[in-house]
Amino acid sequence: MRKKKEHRAKVLDVLEREATDILLVDFGGVISRCRRTKRCRQTEREFLMVDGLVDWLFAAPTSVDALTHATPYMDILRELSVYRRIDIETIRTIMDVYAEANALDTILLAALQRCRPVSKLYILSNYWSNGREFITSKLDVHLFDGLFISAEIGLKKPDPRLWTYLSETLMRPTSSMTLIDDDAENIDGASKAGLKAYLWI
Repeated sequence: MRKKKEHRAKVLDVLEREATDILLVDFGGVISRCRRTKRCRQTEREFLMVDGLVDWLFAAPTSVDALTHATPYMDILRELSVYRRIDIETIRTIMDVYAEANALDTILLAALQRCRPVSKLYILSNYWSNGREFITSKLDVHLFDGLFISAEIGLKKPDPRLWTYLSETLMRPTSSMTLIDDDAENIDGASKAGLKAYLWI
């Protein structure tokens, strides 16, 4: 835990010292993390979620496919219930457990706001079609200049085409962008595209 705190402190220090035009921040896993609450642990035990609640929900093929398609939220849950062989109401309850367990990183948010005088802030999230709704239910999105949700734009991290899309949309070269993400593959993809990228552990 101490190493994690030290690592995050170093990343925040770099962000505040090094000006960047565009700061892209992942939502799930960075701005908001799924805590292992009592209810979360109970759910993991009850449904034998060996890799944890988050992977159980989002690593399923139907969940991965929905990251780049405008599939209606209830359709995703129906497909997930078939894949997991659990009734739809139970899936909805499990999604409620996930939503309740997510908590904002207030230290990171405060640091991001200190970057605002020099950086435009954007959330860049691999999420389903309800991503915008979910994020706005957790966070005052007016703190950011915009949101990019993979299901809305049809591209997800670390697809190389995503960085081109962002560069064209924001009218900035990738070299003027910085990404903070908790997935090493996304960090690697962003770095190869010319962004500065920092892993959030």
